[in-house]
Amino acid sequence: MNGDGVINDQDIVPIGLPGVPPYTFGISAGFSYKGFDLSVLFQGATVATWLPIPCCRLVM
Repeated sequence: MNGDGVINDQDIVPIGLPGVPPYTFGISAGFSYKGFDLSVLFQGATVATWLPIPCCRLVM
């Protein structure tokens, strides 16, 4: 990354975006009818880097 044509420790640069996404959003809705309640929540984030963490994967 420093342009000298040699790959070494001086070429280390950050990859991706910071850990906290700049944009987050969410929406929720719910209703109730004769003792039956239903609610949903959708949430997300944009402009973020996703890094898979092997220790936290779901096993199916």
